[in-house]
Amino acid sequence: MSPRSVGLVARREFLENARTKAFWIGALSVPVLLVVTAAVGGFFASIRSVDTYAVLDQSGWVHDATRRHIIAEDLTEALDVIARRSVSSPADASNEREALLAEVRTAIDSDEDREAFQTRAAQLIFTLATESGRIPSPSLAVEKFAAWWVSDFDALADAFGDISL
Repeated sequence: MSPRSVGLVARREFLENARTKAFWIGALSVPVLLVVTAAVGGFFASIRSVDTYAVLDQSGWVHDATRRHIIAEDLTEALDVIARRSVSSPADASNEREALLAEVRTAIDSDEDREAFQTRAAQLIFTLATESGRIPSPSLAVEKFAAWWVSDFDALADAFGDISL
């Protein structure tokens, strides 16, 4: 067959198909389906996934672990703020809170001291918060700090700002 006759056959077949409703329905619906598919895909891409989960924790282990983790993070931030403060000694402080923060700053001078202080404070804060307890007569800086942390949320917010508490 010559290329001319192939072209004539192809043209005749096309014209026969172009006369049917099915051809035009298909020819017009494909672009519409492409637009709809793109729009739906864009819509689903713009929807933010939900990052909220519910955990059924009958043992209380997850709750305690989460609480300990949050306390540790907040305590790290709080001790960073305290370490940057300029009060040099408890005697120079203008009020009881400043005296306590100065005492804590003195207690966390070295990295080893800070780590020990943070570990003990986290334990005390967790215990005091979960058992609604209090230290009868706190004498150490870590005990005073933990008792203050659990008892005075407003003062904590004033002293440390964006900590989650």
